Amino acid sequence: MDIENIVSCIRGDNRAEFSFVNLFGGQHYPVTMTFTPSGVVNIVVGGARYRCPANQVTRMIDESAPHFSGLADITFSIEAGEFSFYIPADVHEQLRQHPEFTKQEVIEWKYDET
Repeated sequence: MDIENIVSCIRGDNRAEFSFVNLFGGQHYPVTMTFTPSGVVNIVVGGARYRCPANQVTRMIDESAPHFSGLADITFSIEAGEFSFYIPADVHEQLRQHPEFTKQEVIEWKYDET
């Protein structure tokens, strides 16, 4: 069965639950992020659980990744406190449409001439 990189969002009672896939070593793993009324987000990635304040959730774009052979899969990621994971480009595009994922940072590529 093929995994589709589709973001599912269910909203209700001041909660928002997102389901999508991450990308690790070419493999897709399920992700669930639940934003609660208390301002905490509960995250489950492939069975690993983490919790952090919702204001620490950031979409990351690493502009240096496409410049290096074989690293295009790690261009997009989610950082949530001290926890981070890579996501496919189409998941990144879908998440940016939701207010919970508007915070974004770009890691710029800098050429080092040393």
